[in-house]
Amino acid sequence: MKGGTTETTSFTNYSALFFNEGSAYFGFRNTTDNAEGIFGVGGGSGARFGLGSITSHPVEFFAAGTVQMLLNTNGSLAMTNGAQCTVGGVWQNASSREYKKDIREITGEDAVEALEALNPIRFRYKADKDQEEHLGFIAEDVPDLVATQDRKGMSPMDVVAVLTKVVQEQQRDAQAQQKVISELSKRVAQLEKKN
Repeated sequence: MKGGTTETTSFTNYSALFFNEGSAYFGFRNTTDNAEGIFGVGGGSGARFGLGSITSHPVEFFAAGTVQMLLNTNGSLAMTNGAQCTVGGVWQNASSREYKKDIREITGEDAVEALEALNPIRFRYKADKDQEEHLGFIAEDVPDLVATQDRKGMSPMDVVAVLTKVVQEQQRDAQAQQKVISELSKRVAQLEKKN
């Protein structure tokens, strides 16, 4: 190939293969919607590697022949399983009922037991050259209710679910205690009137 030349090839919807010597990238143009995807190495100050879209189309990442992840033009990242990372960098788990099965309530007893077994720690990641300190848990030491199968990671939402259930149980207990206190206060007031 020569810089600036366009070669036409015959893929299903991708008919134009182009190469740009100045930016050192090559890519394909989708003739259906004129989307252009690129792959290349840029020059300038330091080597840069590029993979993406130069038009207003998301970048699609494939596995097993199907799209599994999209990098949208606004910078958000969407997984085809419903999870996403927003433009602001907030991770959102796939939480819709349509993605879930075998749905069961967590019992208050299970939640309290799990919460009591969690041991919050301070730590640094071995691979972090900046040695930034974090707070969290040791996956191998957490209760089964919040552990992954391989016990190497954790979902923060699992811990949030446990905390939510414990707070709900405490709220119910507090309301029941408040009712008893109110009834006892009324009885004391009645006894004081009689005396």
